[in-house]
Amino acid sequence: MSDNDLIRRDQVLEWLAEEADRCDDAAKWGGARKYVADCKAAAYALRNAKRVIEKMPAATETQTPAARDVLTERARQVSGDGWTSEHDDQWRNGELPRAARAYLLAAHVPDGVRVMFRARPPSHWPWPRDWWKLTERRRDLVKAAALVVTEIDRIDRAAILRDTEIVQEGGE
Repeated sequence: MSDNDLIRRDQVLEWLAEEADRCDDAAKWGGARKYVADCKAAAYALRNAKRVIEKMPAATETQTPAARDVLTERARQVSGDGWTSEHDDQWRNGELPRAARAYLLAAHVPDGVRVMFRARPPSHWPWPRDWWKLTERRRDLVKAAALVVTEIDRIDRAAILRDTEIVQEGGE
């Protein structure tokens, strides 16, 4: 990965602050209750992400090459394949972890079995066959880890949305 591939930390922090302000503005405009809730949840999530990143050491100080590769793969999935948060939020029935499991399995089977997986994904693969892209073992592990990160992010977004709805309904 070259320096050109890395987004500077200060750029990310600035973007998070700007996006949170935009979400706040959108919530003030009103509209449908769900839309306002989504805007408030997004603003909260963005500000929370900014606080977390501010407390973290710079990535180059703490991340191993493997961790950087996983985060780079996730960014590629979003920018290259269009697998945005909104897209990922539709997978509520274990599809993301099942896909990760398929890549993990394929990375650790003997070469003879791996050849079969090149032509056909494991039976628990949740999506169309043409989405299965087996490569080399390390790369498949990186894809599996990125899918796990994606599932964790999806769970976190769902919790934030649920918490926001509870607060708006006068709960907790």
